[in-house]
Amino acid sequence: YPNPSNGIFTIVPKNSDMYNLTVSTILGQSVYTRKALKNSNRIDLTQLPAGSYILTIESEAGVGTKRIIIN
Repeated sequence: YPNPSNGIFTIVPKNSDMYNLTVSTILGQSVYTRKALKNSNRIDLTQLPAGSYILTIESEAGVGTKRIIIN
């Protein structure tokens, strides 16, 4: 959250201490990746152009995806 955003998002993972973040274009090109701890949950995507992206979070609990929008 927030979504849409100016490019700074807060990630609130469920039930996992470590997770991998990947942000991809709608066409599937990876534009941001990071390994993160549960308490490091802010990502800065202000360097990316405005548009829609897919956020993928992978953890021991599973994989989740969400569409995010940068204004």
